[in-house]
Amino acid sequence: MAQGLGLDIVGKGVETEAERALLAELGVPVIQGWLTGKPLSRTDLAGKLAAGTLVPGHCTVVRQETAP
Repeated sequence: MAQGLGLDIVGKGVETEAERALLAELGVPVIQGWLTGKPLSRTDLAGKLAAGTLVPGHCTVVRQETAP
């Protein structure tokens, strides 16, 4: 429904590869959760942003390939 309305979809709380794969099959392009990285404190996030060291795999939101 959200896709039909042109809304962005985020799969939250993704903890396992099986959950990620299912969401990809369902066309969910963005995931967040323990699978993609542990939460950061405000201080740690600010430090990583300032240092330019916040990189994919170390953040909590990841865009993934989805099924056509």
